[in-house]
Amino acid sequence: MSTGSINFFSCPHFEQYNDTPSSKKYIKAAIPRVLVTMDEAYEKFKGIITVKEFENLIKEKIENVGGLLTREGAIAIIAAEHGIDLGIKEERERIKIKELQEGMNNISIVGRVKKIYPVKEFENGRVGNIIIDDETGEIRVALWNDRTKILEKLKVGTIIEIKHGYIKKGFRDALDLNIGNRGVVEISNISLDLPEIEENIMKIGEIHEELRDISVAGRVKSISDVREFEKIDGGTGKVGSIILADDTGETRVSFWNEKTDTLNNIKKNDILLLENVYTKEGFNGHEVHVGWQTSIQINPENIDLPEIKEEFVKIAYVKEGTANVQGTVKEVLGVKTFEKIDGGTGKVGSIILADDTGEIRTVVWNEKADVLENISSGILLKIGNARAKEGMEGLEIHVNRDTELSVDISYEKKIKNLEKGEIEIVGRISKIEDNGFFLIDESGEVFVETNEKYNRGDLVKVSGEFGDNIIAKEIEKLEIPFPTLEELKTPKRGRIGDTGMVIARGVVKSKIEGEECCKIVIDDGIEEMEGIVFGSPESGEEYLFKCMVDDSKFTCYDFQKIDILREAHIILERVGENG
Repeated sequence: MSTGSINFFSCPHFEQYNDTPSSKKYIKAAIPRVLVTMDEAYEKFKGIITVKEFENLIKEKIENVGGLLTREGAIAIIAAEHGIDLGIKEERERIKIKELQEGMNNISIVGRVKKIYPVKEFENGRVGNIIIDDETGEIRVALWNDRTKILEKLKVGTIIEIKHGYIKKGFRDALDLNIGNRGVVEISNISLDLPEIEENIMKIGEIHEELRDISVAGRVKSISDVREFEKIDGGTGKVGSIILADDTGETRVSFWNEKTDTLNNIKKNDILLLENVYTKEGFNGHEVHVGWQTSIQINPENIDLPEIKEEFVKIAYVKEGTANVQGTVKEVLGVKTFEKIDGGTGKVGSIILADDTGEIRTVVWNEKADVLENISSGILLKIGNARAKEGMEGLEIHVNRDTELSVDISYEKKIKNLEKGEIEIVGRISKIEDNGFFLIDESGEVFVETNEKYNRGDLVKVSGEFGDNIIAKEIEKLEIPFPTLEELKTPKRGRIGDTGMVIARGVVKSKIEGEECCKIVIDDGIEEMEGIVFGSPESGEEYLFKCMVDDSKFTCYDFQKIDILREAHIILERVGENG
């Protein structure tokens, strides 16, 4: 009988540790202590392989690892490959996280689950990741294919025991503990003396390069469009970004591929909690990146941050760096295309922006330059999170994909755009109820709760609290110019040059998107008129606009696209009926 230490027992990856200095160093670091009975060792292999094959396999296994494997260890490996039980009693010594090093194999370790990531599906399998810790440190554990099933039973704080794991470098060369086909993960009753797990949300001002698995929270300051790009492997990817801010600073956050879908549900000033993000150096400092493992919470109940109040700087006081400015377009200098370094096509346009303190050249890049095609002098622009820097002719404002560029369209508050809270609104009483009345204006109707009595058609100013309805606090009857109740309910068909409430027909010649509405120019075949529309009609299409026309401008709250083919069909039918 002989005994000995057996290396690489049950290891599916021992072949990768060949005769190299690093493999020799760490092979011994993961050797379990075992007691093996070797009497008549070949007896277990009779009928499966010949004696000669048995001896050749032993020699091959020992040579594969540079002679670091004992004969007994080689026999144990051969037995495992052929499904033969040698009756080996294993007494494995657990290792601590701080002792783990690249190249270690056949690892047994106990740890507490600290984080759990979503499972990632790919063409040839799947992988799920967790972070475990013990009293010496923490490490990422990658569970491959069928080993991901254990994740259904795990939660943060669960103590687990891992057997037959191996160490490789993973993301950004950090050590990962991998659990492959022969690895085992079990929930353990072993207790670990560890402090409670606390969700550590990092302040944006504390972010630096090369962090991973961190959590950040902040308010959305601006949102950029999603763009597609070509990957190195020839596939197509997507990326979109936001600017996230807290009380210590702000940072750009990039959302990659499927995570860009989240941007459809995010609004400016929303609070975001991003868990399991990583950082890297970008063009304008440290950036946060949202990958497939990131958890995203929108407006979580346990986080409260002050709303972002935009402070616009007068043009004369703009300094290099991030800038928020607003002003009137004094001159549009045009848009041109250019070839990028990567062979693609870019756009750049510029305008002269002015306010009461001065003027500044504003350069608008790529997709943002499309806005300039419909802008003319006199338009008021709001520019948030732009970059001010020295140009050929002095300080310039540069608008890029992270910049919020919007047309500042002012309008009078009407029923359709009432916001919850204290309000004041003017309209006519369209219908009387026992506990109030319906109020109508050019944009729509709303119910007003009141015990005071009025007549149908009365013109009133209502002050009160608006929620689903208006709870009136004060009502005042008015005698001012205002459309009649009949005009409000059934506007006359007319031209865009008529005044009052009309339904006008016209083609959208141009459109400038604003924050809540857009400014358009319509053409009815005789003349053109500029106005504000709540909604987004398509340029080049013909519509019926229900609008209020005053001082050669209109405000429209309702419109309907005209089906030219259907109208032509109706006309032909009528012609046919009349012979």
